[in-house]
Amino acid sequence: MNTFHELVEVAEIRSKTWWLLGRFYLERPEPAYLRELSEAIQPAESDANGIADKPLRLLARLLDSESLEALSNRLMPEYTRLFRGIREGYGPPPPYESLYRGDEFMGDLAADVQRVYTAGGFSKIVPEVGAADHLGAELRFLSLSCFNEMEAWRNNDATGAVQHLEAQLGFLDQHLLAWFPVYAQRILRETREPFYRAAVQLTQDFLEQDRLCLEQLHSHLEAA
Repeated sequence: MNTFHELVEVAEIRSKTWWLLGRFYLERPEPAYLRELSEAIQPAESDANGIADKPLRLLARLLDSESLEALSNRLMPEYTRLFRGIREGYGPPPPYESLYRGDEFMGDLAADVQRVYTAGGFSKIVPEVGAADHLGAELRFLSLSCFNEMEAWRNNDATGAVQHLEAQLGFLDQHLLAWFPVYAQRILRETREPFYRAAVQLTQDFLEQDRLCLEQLHSHLEAA
């Protein structure tokens, strides 16, 4: 991979994937959202040949196995139980990094995450979730950072693009990969709903895949 065109394509795919993953944790499974998800997943599922192919194929089958209205009705209570943190004892703690790394809610970890956002040129990524270290906000930050990287490559700004790549790599190591695997295991224990099991597994697989991709890409660019 040594052309700006290829680098633009990779950054665009990564941006779209992070955005799609963030939606699992930010949006209620309304029929309109499930329809958009189905349209986004079908092309990827037909081309799937990597480590994330099994959850992709499962999601595609689930979205095609019943009416989206029926699927929405089944998923809605489970979405609330898994991700909204309604009350203690009703589902797991909500998906905030601080709650899964032993920090105070809206404490130092959340402040550090916000500093990363600010350094990347963003203020509140998803204001409605409150603390900056919500899983959906962290995934969306990576999507936006990849988009900015894509624009930098498109404008032949290699220095700016590499800065975005390094920010993504640091964020994965210092934040998402430091807590999401623990969170994923908790959700996989908590739910028997195949849709959310597949969503969490897809997120985990892509985190690992993207970390490796970033490391290889960064090494390649340094050697160029």
